[in-house]
Amino acid sequence: MLVGEGGEDVLARHVATTPDPLPPVRHAVSGQYTTPAGLVALAVGAELAISHPTGHGSAEVGILLFGGPVLYVITQARWYYTSTRQAWGVRLIACPARAVAGAVWLPPLVSVLVLDAILVTLVLVLERVHHRVLMKMPAVDAA
Repeated sequence: MLVGEGGEDVLARHVATTPDPLPPVRHAVSGQYTTPAGLVALAVGAELAISHPTGHGSAEVGILLFGGPVLYVITQARWYYTSTRQAWGVRLIACPARAVAGAVWLPPLVSVLVLDAILVTLVLVLERVHHRVLMKMPAVDAA
């Protein structure tokens, strides 16, 4: 496991080493509405899935459970693209998998398990991507 080499480190190092740190910070702040919206949608979908784990799948559960993370990750991808031009493509690649999984009306418990598998895979891939990006970026002086 690579400790201390996450996406926030990519953005922090970019802000610390760029001649004009204002644009990346502004891009990050612009996502402060869509990020919580994605998290709230996920939370509502999870609550619906938890309250009836063996029930029938529905469009509402699928849209909330999978659409929330899609919104969150698309917002993240936009931050990375507009600020660093690094580590954004992998985030977008994972979105169609979640969209397809959300379109299939699986039982809620199965939906949660599928979503978990997709998100864990994304985290593992991003861990490597962030490490690779940080190795290419200039070091920051620890003054």
